[in-house]
Amino acid sequence: MQQSELGLLSSFWSSGLKSPLSGRFNQYELSFEDPFGHYLRVKLRVTEVSAGQQFALPVWIPGSYMVRDFAKHIVSASAEADGQAIALRMLDKSTWVVDQDCQQLCLDFLIYAFDDSVRAAWFDEQRAFVNGTSVFPRVVGREDWPCEVVIPAPVHAALSEWRLATGLDVIEAPEWGFGTFAAESYDALVDHPIEAGGFDLCAFEACGVPHVMLLSGNHTAVATNKKRLCADLEKICTQHIARFEPETQRAPFERYLFITYITENGYGGLEHRNSTALVCAERDLPVGAEDKKPTPEYQQFLGLCSHEYFHSWNVKRIIPEAFAQPDYQRENYSVQLWAFEGITSYYDDLGVLQAGCIKPADWLVTFGQIMTRVYRGSGRHGQSVSESSFTTWTRFYQQDANAPNAIVSYYAKGAIVALCLDLKLRLLSAGALRLEDVMRALWQTYGVTSAGVPENGIEQLMLERLASCAPDAVDEMQAFIEMALRGTADLPVAELLAEFAVTLDWRAMASIQDKGGSTAEAWRVWAGFVAKPAGKELELARVDNDSPAHKAGLSLKDRVVAINGYRVSADWVQQQLLTAVPGEKWDMTLFRGNQLLQKTLQLEAAPKTTAVLALAEAATEEQLARRKEWLGC
Repeated sequence: MQQSELGLLSSFWSSGLKSPLSGRFNQYELSFEDPFGHYLRVKLRVTEVSAGQQFALPVWIPGSYMVRDFAKHIVSASAEADGQAIALRMLDKSTWVVDQDCQQLCLDFLIYAFDDSVRAAWFDEQRAFVNGTSVFPRVVGREDWPCEVVIPAPVHAALSEWRLATGLDVIEAPEWGFGTFAAESYDALVDHPIEAGGFDLCAFEACGVPHVMLLSGNHTAVATNKKRLCADLEKICTQHIARFEPETQRAPFERYLFITYITENGYGGLEHRNSTALVCAERDLPVGAEDKKPTPEYQQFLGLCSHEYFHSWNVKRIIPEAFAQPDYQRENYSVQLWAFEGITSYYDDLGVLQAGCIKPADWLVTFGQIMTRVYRGSGRHGQSVSESSFTTWTRFYQQDANAPNAIVSYYAKGAIVALCLDLKLRLLSAGALRLEDVMRALWQTYGVTSAGVPENGIEQLMLERLASCAPDAVDEMQAFIEMALRGTADLPVAELLAEFAVTLDWRAMASIQDKGGSTAEAWRVWAGFVAKPAGKELELARVDNDSPAHKAGLSLKDRVVAINGYRVSADWVQQQLLTAVPGEKWDMTLFRGNQLLQKTLQLEAAPKTTAVLALAEAATEEQLARRKEWLGC
């Protein structure tokens, strides 16, 4: 490790140093007890407690909108007051109460930590990861009190070489070591995840702020080019900081931590105030020379990092009014997630392009894949992005096999909406207003002031900014916004892209693995189902509405034994879809439960739901100038 990088790692830790807490505060102690049993212990110490004081563990985590009931992982809970054991009574599934006054109260929770996602807690002899909402109960009524977190070094022999990383303020702890930490409030406490184990670190600086990439899990299985990874992330982070603060280039945090857990086959992330928790696969990391063209997998990982980093502004500080003071014990509803996730999904890979890490053609492939995900489901005609945002708690985050027919993703459809809004604003204002100008206005109006965004706040601010430069276009933009956010019709993406010298073509699907975004030999016909191998049979995992499979009476979980009298396989189905012609019939033998059924399916022409975007070969000078300003080419 180079000396400059060692200095950045030291700077990251020292920038979080704070004075010891004084006055009233809640104290938590997190202990790594039994790595083989996966048990953590959390003690909560509070003073001057009155009878009836409640303590509640959240049921969800901000950024992941699903009730997860973290309290189900608490193995035991007890209380001690002034040195004597007292009763700790449960009021509901995640709330406890003490029934007497006491000067010094200590609650003791033993927690089973075996969730290796970015949302909860994990602990074994290899690593530990803790998201605060899953382990730290809040002291009801004292959420604004500062919190001290004591994390003693593990005593188990298997953990003797462990280090610790967190974005929490450091009160007293050696660099990347165990000790005492602090947060300004309960909300801040649970917004700083904690990682411990034998991780690797690499560092870079963006706009004067130290950034650290932590790699744990299977990080030794590949020869990761950490120099390239940091160089690319530096460009992406610098570009996002400048997007929101072009004049000062000042980040809204003093340091930033990427906590990355590397698995055999994983992907995902969750944003926090000055950090993010990521999961990726080994193949997602860069290997080889710095000037080597990024693989699609590495490009996807950079997009993930860019997405979560953009959230540092958009949802962590520019926040829906409904989430400004979150109720951790029940669902919090907003129709604005299309913006907080969809706009972020638009700028994540676009940010990678604007930082110079990929080429425009690479970004067009990626956005074509986003469009493909949306257009392959008929749910886009039954649910608007506003409704999708509002119902996320029970629909998007709890999808069933019928989801493609019933819902639309506010991530993917939201990204398409964001693209259309960006291009529409540019056209109506003759280039004077872009979506990122609106994002900067949101940052200054709501982010800097810590005011929650009202439910219609984003669209109203957009119209206000347009009125200042193109007042005659406001009515047209308002009608467009209404259609885009609360309508279910397909958006005029092709027409808008054409004004920026980009073409949008559609083709049929080429295989189950076909994500779209590029040309390929497509299916000639369509059966309308997705099947997965189940022994010597194929089990239907999806049946599209109004498809040949639907019309034939096929159902989810049907197990196909034979087609046209021959034992069937996934390869056989793929070949037939490439060579058959519309109108051909398949006599299908299948089991539904234990009942043997015969169904006749008539193939239809394959629908063109796979998007392919490309730079236009023929365009006007004005269109080319717009594209140059937008995509840089």
